[in-house]
Amino acid sequence: SFFIKNNFFPIRIICNSYCFRKEIGKFGKENLGLKRQQQFKKIEIFQFFEKKESLERFYSICSNILYILNLFKIKTRIIKINDFELNQNSFLSFDFEVWDTYENMWLEISSLSLCLNKPFYFFLKK
Repeated sequence: SFFIKNNFFPIRIICNSYCFRKEIGKFGKENLGLKRQQQFKKIEIFQFFEKKESLERFYSICSNILYILNLFKIKTRIIKINDFELNQNSFLSFDFEVWDTYENMWLEISSLSLCLNKPFYFFLKK
């Protein structure tokens, strides 16, 4: 197994990757997310902290996201992901949605997850 010594925290990693969806078109036009696409690019941001700091850091990142959206005066809401819908790695997750005045609907633009159950340390092995 792989462990990180406390004196290495915090660790911040940013990745740019392509994503592919197999389910495109299966669930209808308005199914979750910003205009469902079969292929898209996304930026993943991972931050590793000591477990005792994790909840405080999670809400700090949440505040930073809201601050940026408010700078642009974008109408925003946060949706807490139901415990039954969380993936197996997440302890807590929020979706960030913005109001699209043209479509007259909320669109998911980002998500934030606190992962305590299975940390993503395998990224650091590479």
